[in-house]
Amino acid sequence: MNPERSLCARHPVGFAVQIRYGRRRLHSARGLEPSIHGLYLELRAITLPEGTPVELEINAPGRQWLVPAVVTRRDRRGIAVRFVDPQPALASDLAQADALPMPPPATDPLRVPLLERPGH
Repeated sequence: MNPERSLCARHPVGFAVQIRYGRRRLHSARGLEPSIHGLYLELRAITLPEGTPVELEINAPGRQWLVPAVVTRRDRRGIAVRFVDPQPALASDLAQADALPMPPPATDPLRVPLLERPGH
């Protein structure tokens, strides 16, 4: 059993996530089971190998987040990511919402609002 799973609460909430990686600017995913250490992303159109660094744009109630993470595993439905730094405030924000709206994917990165970087 993974000790992280037994020690960290995971919240059963679904929410929209935009993934930035490599030369690709944005790709939409559905975030599931967030904890302070990471989350699962349902994806259909892309596969990312383990160890791939990504940035996640998450619109939580009241604020937006840009969180660096790394892909830790993948399966047929998507990928699991681990945050570079623990994100207790983000996990708390997401736990307060039963389900967050799934907005359409951003197509123009210049229109993405300024995001809050944790710790800044």
